[in-house]
Amino acid sequence: MGALNENINFNLENLIKQKASSITDDVKAQEKVDEELLDSLFGNKNESSSTKIVEEVVGEITDSDESSNDELRHHYL
Repeated sequence: MGALNENINFNLENLIKQKASSITDDVKAQEKVDEELLDSLFGNKNESSSTKIVEEVVGEITDSDESSNDELRHHYL
């Protein structure tokens, strides 16, 4: 009975490892698809999409801050 339990535990451990590996592979594949989609949306060729997105967001924040400052200056002048 002890050998049977050890065999069952060994098989369960292998199944768990295989499932984890399968999930990891699926996530990596989805990340690649997502990256390709972002590249196509932003027209990136040599630059990663995450870098482009950060630049877009930072640019929008900078633009927003400048216009907010102008509005505040106008309000107090």
